[in-house]
Amino acid sequence: MSYENLDFSLFNVKDNWLSEKVCVWNIKEQVNKAVWNLDGPAKASKLMNVKKSRLKEWHLGRKPIPLSKLNELLFLIDINLEQELTKEINSKQIYLKCQYSSHTIKFPEKLTSELSYVIGLLLGDGSLAGNNSNKTGNWGVSVYFDKMNHLEIYKRIIEDIFKVKVKIYVQKKTCFCAYFASKAVHWFLRSFFCLHNGYKADKIEIPEIITETKNQDLIASCLKGLFDSDGTVIIKSKTISFSSTSEKIVNQVIFWLLEFGIVSKKSKWLKNEKYKMLFTVRIMRGSILRFSEKIGFSHQEKKKKLYKICEALFIQP
Repeated sequence: MSYENLDFSLFNVKDNWLSEKVCVWNIKEQVNKAVWNLDGPAKASKLMNVKKSRLKEWHLGRKPIPLSKLNELLFLIDINLEQELTKEINSKQIYLKCQYSSHTIKFPEKLTSELSYVIGLLLGDGSLAGNNSNKTGNWGVSVYFDKMNHLEIYKRIIEDIFKVKVKIYVQKKTCFCAYFASKAVHWFLRSFFCLHNGYKADKIEIPEIITETKNQDLIASCLKGLFDSDGTVIIKSKTISFSSTSEKIVNQVIFWLLEFGIVSKKSKWLKNEKYKMLFTVRIMRGSILRFSEKIGFSHQEKKKKLYKICEALFIQP
């Protein structure tokens, strides 16, 4: 499911930290129009301070153009043509490639409920390799699962969205890792969702690009990803909870659950001084049926447990 007013744009990112490395494929026609608006490759290359031979590769479509140079080129041309070409580029299916990389990725055209769900999983049990400044690293994206069938859901979505191949590593009977490496995907996740590299457990928050939509499908999908990752379902005590060392995301979860009419309660616990404070959201028993209706689980084991709790609550006098 997609939403027409929630398109991604190459030209609308908050933290364009890798624009010199990220290159854009499949816009030969638009680049060519821009170059000739500047009276051809010779003049355009001087204005952009690049070699004519390099510019030629871009406007003939032989090589992808760096995003930084695309922005520069569009800035130099006639403003009416700039608006026209920007609109054309945003409406095309484009592909991204990074320098020295052997593969391209599909640039997602829209924010969908499936992508929002993946963001929830990444915030919960995901890890982006590299340092906190997001400038170095092996560009790996890993997510850990306790069930293979849950991993397969994530794998299918990622391969459909980005057209990358996800590898599976079995670490033990209850720990499976889904992994792929892509600098371009790192750029996308950082630029549009502000996800952290390296250690991030106490820094995570639901991205503004999701919450600001006020779209219940998108927000519910992100919450589902979070509960699938760091949620707990206990049949005996009829308890559903979500825990994190990030108080901010716990407060966000409480707020958005309430927007769905789901009442919850926050608690905190510190094991000892060596550990960070753990914050927990517990769904109040009277809201569990509504949680099942509005959020629920994709994780099969948690879904079964939730069904049993709902069944018990429903048949109680």
